[in-house]
Amino acid sequence: MAHAAMKMTTALATGLLAAAATSLPSDPPPQAHTPEVHPLALTSSAANATAVATPNSLMPASAGLPAIGVRTLPNSFVAADVSVEPEVEPARNTLFTSHFHATINVPASSRMVRPLIASATPGSHGGIGKSTATTAPIAGIDSIGAFVAVFISNGTPEHPNAGLLIGNGADGAPGQNGGNGGLLFGNGGRGGDGVNGGQGGRGGNAGLVGNGGDGGNGSDFTTKDNVAAFGRDGGNGGNGGRLLGNGGNGGSGGNAQNLDRGGTVGGVGGDGGKAGAIGNGGDGGHGGVALSGSGTARGGQGGTGGSAGVAGNGGNGGGGGGTNSNTGNAVGGNGGTAGQGGATFGRGGNGGDAGGGRALGTGTATGGNGGNGGDSHAIGQDGGAGGTGGNASAPAGTGIGGNGGNAGHGGIGAGDGPAGIGGTGTGSNPANSHNGQNGSGAP
Repeated sequence: MAHAAMKMTTALATGLLAAAATSLPSDPPPQAHTPEVHPLALTSSAANATAVATPNSLMPASAGLPAIGVRTLPNSFVAADVSVEPEVEPARNTLFTSHFHATINVPASSRMVRPLIASATPGSHGGIGKSTATTAPIAGIDSIGAFVAVFISNGTPEHPNAGLLIGNGADGAPGQNGGNGGLLFGNGGRGGDGVNGGQGGRGGNAGLVGNGGDGGNGSDFTTKDNVAAFGRDGGNGGNGGRLLGNGGNGGSGGNAQNLDRGGTVGGVGGDGGKAGAIGNGGDGGHGGVALSGSGTARGGQGGTGGSAGVAGNGGNGGGGGGTNSNTGNAVGGNGGTAGQGGATFGRGGNGGDAGGGRALGTGTATGGNGGNGGDSHAIGQDGGAGGTGGNASAPAGTGIGGNGGNAGHGGIGAGDGPAGIGGTGTGSNPANSHNGQNGSGAP
């Protein structure tokens, strides 16, 4: 009798546990004819997650979920047929990103079997809600990569500067400056060329070791009627690394054109960047050309050459822009001044040659003046040469040649560099037309 009572008690307890597993007090009455779907139901059949490549392609994830048997209460229910199908979603920096849907097929005559679900969260009605699969994020790896990129990386269009320590600066977008190189190693990026009447961008600077970026070219400018046209200036070159590196070259000035009545002025060439302790200075950019109808045309001046540091040559001055006017005056651009040579080794740069002038009518054409050569400071090193003066031609008017640039001075035990030669001047009036004078320096 006692044994029969114990069996009855056991059956009653088992039934209560089963009822608690299938429906908690706050659940609505179960509907036997409606199958239930529960995420991530782990059954006796193993479910394998499809491998998902992470965005950075560093760690493709592929893993299988372990098989866990379905527990059913004895002497109470019919075992359910459970199938698990993966539904893959796009990866979001996690090793596992698949969601699983489990469909339970139960004979109509049997009661529901609610399998055990791992990592389940409570539902809004007291039942078992959506499961949360255990994920192994690779945020740590991404964080390490992002941390390293702060110090070691090349610049990008969105972030032109390189990493803090190592990397090359990115080239500048149109009209924008080039990115700076890393503080230890890396070259500066090139400045972007000017567009829509804009100036050229500046070249990026190097840090400790590396070359400065070249400056961008200034944009051309064209007008008509009585509106003056001004070519835009070129960008300056970036500085070389403080220990080792060459300065960047300056960008060219933009050209100016007005074939009607307005005057024109060419853009100024950008200056060359300074060198580091060891390295050469950058060359100055060329001045822009000016073309005019009946107005005065003035060529752009060449940029200044960058100077060297302890050992290296100075940069050359940029050439002056040439000019042409159909019925007006024309004035050539001056050559740029050269950079100085290094303190212990190296030579000063050469001055830029001047631009010529040409007047087709009765106007006056004047050549630009040559740039001065750079000084040399090293023992026994001669100075840089002066630039040549611009030629002038006015078949029906007056032509005046430009003067040559002065030579740079030499170091101890050395002399000045060669003097710049004056330009020629030709015109219909010989009394007023003449050549330019030579600059000072060695013949």
